[in-house]
Amino acid sequence: MFRKAVVAAIASPDVDAVVLDLSALTFVDSSGLREFIDVSRMAVAYDVDLALSQATPQVRRTFVLVGLEQLLRPEDERNAV
Repeated sequence: MFRKAVVAAIASPDVDAVVLDLSALTFVDSSGLREFIDVSRMAVAYDVDLALSQATPQVRRTFVLVGLEQLLRPEDERNAV
């Protein structure tokens, strides 16, 4: 469901950026990280900017630990704990 919705947004005509609100996401495992990696690659292929917004501190740490912090919106860092 996640992948289908994000792919539809990325592949939509005239879309140049997609921002995913992660405020309700409290945990992400390796399967979830794989989904984010896959949709990130798809966004690159479609020349669409993909950003993750409002990540909780736990989710933010996970993305940083695995080297995916480039997907996190910089303005969210001001609010990171």
